Amino acid sequence: MGAGTSLDIERLYGACSSRLYAFAYRMLGDREAALDVVQESFIVALAQADTYRAEAAPMTWLTAIARNLCLRRLRRLRERTFEDFETIIEEHAQQPTSAYSDPERRFYLAEVTEGCLTGLLQCLPRSQRCVFVLHVLNDLPIADVASVMGKSQNAVRILLSRARSSMRRFLCRNCALLGGANCECANMVEFSLARHLIAPYQRDVDTDRVVQDLRRFADEVELYRSLPNTTAAIAAALESTRFPIFSVK
Repeated sequence: MGAGTSLDIERLYGACSSRLYAFAYRMLGDREAALDVVQESFIVALAQADTYRAEAAPMTWLTAIARNLCLRRLRRLRERTFEDFETIIEEHAQQPTSAYSDPERRFYLAEVTEGCLTGLLQCLPRSQRCVFVLHVLNDLPIADVASVMGKSQNAVRILLSRARSSMRRFLCRNCALLGGANCECANMVEFSLARHLIAPYQRDVDTDRVVQDLRRFADEVELYRSLPNTTAAIAAALESTRFPIFSVK
């Protein structure tokens, strides 16, 4: 491959940078840090272009570089746990004190659900988080995930299974959308705004995206209600291919 030339690196940047950013953001939970990882990944790629072997796709090669850079950053941080997340919910969930307009409310609910997924990912052990993000959220085939991780495909599947199981247990215990009693999205808006975990509403927000996100969650809730038994509803929904976060590919 002619990846050693600046022109090829520029082409790869255009083709791969957005997916690398999505991966790094889900790994780190920090937008600025994710941008830094993307830039650093291409600097490393340029310096190591002569070591590239065509057996791996360029995106896989770049993702392996980004993974190493993310792990280097994560080693400086304390690992979070699902117990940490539950403590935040127990201590800070509260009814909104502000009267939000309908567009504001829809925006904040979408922001909180997005933040919830980011928070859940931070509670997974790093190897589980990596395979979950790559395979489930970035849609990378198992074989490519195994290449990035330097593990067998079977080991990757085991990590995925463990990640899904941990997220299921947490959500079924806590999320009101899944029958839990501890957390409703609206009750985390004030905390998230105060901690700058979500952005303040702006009138020029992409409302179509917000509505699409909320419709997806409404469809999931409707499925739960359509089944006769709450436990069975949750189990069926989490195993259903309709919900990519939990589906088995």
